[in-house]
Amino acid sequence: MSKSPSISPSRQQSTADHAIERAAFALQMGEFGEAERIAASVLKAQRTSVAAASILGRALLAQNRPDDAKGPLEKAARRSGDPAVETLLAIALAAAGEQEKAFEQLRQTTARRPAFHRRSASLPVNSREENSLARRSPCWKAA
Repeated sequence: MSKSPSISPSRQQSTADHAIERAAFALQMGEFGEAERIAASVLKAQRTSVAAASILGRALLAQNRPDDAKGPLEKAARRSGDPAVETLLAIALAAAGEQEKAFEQLRQTTARRPAFHRRSASLPVNSREENSLARRSPCWKAA
């Protein structure tokens, strides 16, 4: 008996990347069932794929299935610590009627990573600074 050929890890990753791209495209085209199917398939093969979990969560939310979206998003948020996935999880929690958990998730996410990082030297603080910058730089236009 011959063994079935094994797929190399790099080939497996390439196949998963291609599948994630197809799932993302299906999601963008509004084909939520197809996006769900592809992303779930990738997650079965690669349980740690944050991209697949995110697409799956978005597809389930788009189909008004927040309870189904919570599981994969919770796992992905726990594994990755990615603020985008954590925010998507909060959206799923809120849509499932768990507002307090959703707010707590957002509080934790923003406590670790502020939503906006102030770059003090590059952005004007007030209108006087903005006008001064507009006079010095031809590419900056005051609104």
